[in-house]
Amino acid sequence: MFEGISIPPQPSSSSNQPASPGLGQPEQVSPPQRIYTMPEKFMQPRKAAASGKAKKWIVIATICGAILLVLVAIIVYAFQVSSSQRGGTQNINVSGVINDQVNGANENDNQNANENANQSGNENDNSNSGATLNVNVDDTLGNNINAGLFPNRNTNTNSNTSSTIPPSDRSDVGDGRDKDRDGLTDVEEDLYATRFDKPDSDKDGYVDGTEVRNLFSPTNEGETLLESGAVIEYAQAEFGWSIYYPADWIAEPVNDTKTEVMFASDTVDGEFVEVLVTENTKHQTAAEWYAALYEDVDPDDFEAVTLGKLQGIVTPDGFAYYLADDQYIIGIIYNFGTKDEVQFRTTFEMMAESFVYTAVKTEDTDDTNSNSNANSNTNSNSANTNS
Repeated sequence: MFEGISIPPQPSSSSNQPASPGLGQPEQVSPPQRIYTMPEKFMQPRKAAASGKAKKWIVIATICGAILLVLVAIIVYAFQVSSSQRGGTQNINVSGVINDQVNGANENDNQNANENANQSGNENDNSNSGATLNVNVDDTLGNNINAGLFPNRNTNTNSNTSSTIPPSDRSDVGDGRDKDRDGLTDVEEDLYATRFDKPDSDKDGYVDGTEVRNLFSPTNEGETLLESGAVIEYAQAEFGWSIYYPADWIAEPVNDTKTEVMFASDTVDGEFVEVLVTENTKHQTAAEWYAALYEDVDPDDFEAVTLGKLQGIVTPDGFAYYLADDQYIIGIIYNFGTKDEVQFRTTFEMMAESFVYTAVKTEDTDDTNSNSNANSNTNSNSANTNS
């Protein structure tokens, strides 16, 4: 297992001084010694020492890591400082700037309210002008709004009775599909049970649209629309008017006072006809009343019409009639929103043509007659007694 290695003879150590040459004595040589070593295959290999280059990269990586940690710490600290500064600024604004603005608003609001309404009440509200934000909002600003701002705004709104822009002219709005070109849209053909492919369904020499517009039946020669059952008469006795509307439509008052009644189809959405009634307190003509609603409107610009024995006007696009007497202003209006095409133009013209109005006697007139009769009777009886 162990291998022998011969070691050359070593000088004798018997004397500290080497033998002097030339004495003629032979040099003594020690016998060779054998040293045994382990075979190389049984020896563990030695690990190579780290090179200088590897050590250099380790040092660089350590330095970079330390720098990165320092930068992260700086960023975190800066973010905390910035957040605390923002919080401080908000507190200052809430306690300082907002209070100043609220106090300023209170001063302005109270000054306006003092000029228009109750001065003493507003001065009491101002007594809290130096309080905190919550107190100003709840006690001062809230009281000012409730006691002064809303009444003033309502008064200003009610005082403005005219608009600067009149309703837009819708003359460019077209009609729905009319296959036989008889003046009735295909939707109206179904409404009046006429032929889609024949302009004169009853062959009486008049096209269907013309007959409907003039209140005649387009399917039964010699009959009116009312007699044919194609339309129904709606009578509003409270205000003295009546009008025809298609039998398949829905008619109902919009409010309890019955000053507005709506007529609508149950097959087409977004189109309806309404009749509106309002008191004519200034005893104006329809043109004067309409012109008073809008600026830069000349009453002479409207076409005059007569419907149901009432004088009135029709708008340039033909979608609204306004009629007037000394008691009421009555509007007959075709509403269709923002549509660029309508289905019931001829039906609307038929309804306007069928409108009838009968003036209603007011209670004041009845009271006057009653008083007159009572006085007359009393005087007559007195005369009989004296005689």
